[in-house]
Amino acid sequence: MISKEFLLDPTKLLYKKPFTRGANEDYIKIFRQDVMDDTSLVAEIPSYTGKTISQSQYLLELDPSSHAIIYNDDLPKLSHNPNASWDEANAYRASFAFQSQIARQHGEYVNTKPMKFTLLNTNPSEGIHKTFIEIKDEWVTRNMNVKKSKFYDIQKTMGDAAMLFYFNNKGQCKTRLLSFKDGYQLIPQYDDNGEMTVFSVYYTSEKKKTLDVYDETRRYRFIQEEGGKLNGWSLVDYVNHGFENIPVVYKRGSVAWEDGQVLIDIYELLYNIYLIVEKKVGFPLLYIIGKPTLDRRSDTAAMLKDASSSDSKSDAKYLNPAEPKGFQELLSDVFKKIQIFTSSILVSTDEIKITSDISGVAMKTLRSSIYERAQGDIRDYDEVADKMMELFKEGVSKELIKYAEWSACKVRAEYELYVPQSETEFVNRLVSQTQNGIISIETATEISPDSQPDERQRLEREKIKKIEQEEAKANAEAERNKKVVEQVEPKVV
Repeated sequence: MISKEFLLDPTKLLYKKPFTRGANEDYIKIFRQDVMDDTSLVAEIPSYTGKTISQSQYLLELDPSSHAIIYNDDLPKLSHNPNASWDEANAYRASFAFQSQIARQHGEYVNTKPMKFTLLNTNPSEGIHKTFIEIKDEWVTRNMNVKKSKFYDIQKTMGDAAMLFYFNNKGQCKTRLLSFKDGYQLIPQYDDNGEMTVFSVYYTSEKKKTLDVYDETRRYRFIQEEGGKLNGWSLVDYVNHGFENIPVVYKRGSVAWEDGQVLIDIYELLYNIYLIVEKKVGFPLLYIIGKPTLDRRSDTAAMLKDASSSDSKSDAKYLNPAEPKGFQELLSDVFKKIQIFTSSILVSTDEIKITSDISGVAMKTLRSSIYERAQGDIRDYDEVADKMMELFKEGVSKELIKYAEWSACKVRAEYELYVPQSETEFVNRLVSQTQNGIISIETATEISPDSQPDERQRLEREKIKKIEQEEAKANAEAERNKKVVEQVEPKVV
């Protein structure tokens, strides 16, 4: 339940643990030198503080047209007019969508496959099996695989994400994804054991600052207004949300490109310096010795007429200035390290040699860092997946009036790692394993890429139909044999 302290002053619900990047400039780590008799040191309470970063910064980094390099006035501007002012000169800036590419690649390996479900009941009855299939059918029908993927993408680009379960005015269970980009500040409150006690959503509605607060039973709505009796806030309504716990799945963590942001900034700075140098001295220079006259009648180039043909030293040629030494190698090295530290592979088509075949082992080794990052994310999202399934089961079962049946069905949900592979090879492996008794047909049916949620029931129906057909065939054969016997045997008078 929401505490009286928060009800009397909703402003206290707005306190949120900030996102940080690097150490706070004021932070100084001091080591105690009090040595005990056993040569150990006196323990210190952790006091590390990071440098606060707004989630708006993540949005700026995600949008290439908003990168810091675009507004970097330390880089020179070049103009064909030597008398041009700073504002009149052209600013050529190049920025790169590294962040969105990295986030998209991380999402590919976590989101490509649908949510994986495992039935945890020991010796489940036929009714439990049917309920399990029904739960999976409803999950697919209500596009929950799409929503679970968007949830991951939001968290990896905004820092945190929330999925809100609610009942509409028709009693239907619905879900909403809430993100900072869409104008929602997500603020959880936890107890000393790290369990969520209250979840608040801070946003603007009809030009008024609004705070929706969820506890285990109710949703409270506060509006900030002049004259509000609760420290500038007014409680406009509260309703039972219909769930047994807070109906919110919340996840917070680092953005996908966090470990490479500094290198991305360096890469963009170096690349723009390189462009400026190329624009300044990168074009061929016409070098002339002698006293030529210029003829501007040509549209394509200046025509030269040697006015001192007797001068043996006269000459005219184009010179190509040398490129900045080491720039290309430095850019290449920074680009490589961006990929290493963000666990991504950023290649273009011209880097792929189609004349040579790349083995599966080589591809797996090449992408090993991506697999490792994705496996870590899947472990990190284990509780998220279970919480989604918990609220989904409760909400949909109450809508369908099947709460008891669905509660008896224990289902584990988890994100599943996507590994690029040949489906034909995978299916052939399943067939071989079932034929050799390594796995059951039921398991093979469950994980086959072509299986439907009710594949087990379909197989049962086909089995029953096949038995019925064999029985009908046997009966028909018996009937034919009976007629033959009747025709052959003499009739007794």
